[in-house]
Amino acid sequence: MPETDAFKKLKKSMMKEYLGEDVPKEYKKVYGKMYNKKDIISFAIATAKSKGIIIDKPKEKKKGDFFK
Repeated sequence: MPETDAFKKLKKSMMKEYLGEDVPKEYKKVYGKMYNKKDIISFAIATAKSKGIIIDKPKEKKKGDFFK
């Protein structure tokens, strides 16, 4: 999945801040006791959606795609 630069920046900052940290009580059912890399990616996606950040780059169209 090709990610936008804004989403990459958000994900990177969340990795630095939350990786290995304890999860708040209300989110333990979703993420477990401590944040791992997989949890942070889903957390970053949820955060990006709530802030209106586009996650995926639009698929580039090739010259012949219009007529197929």
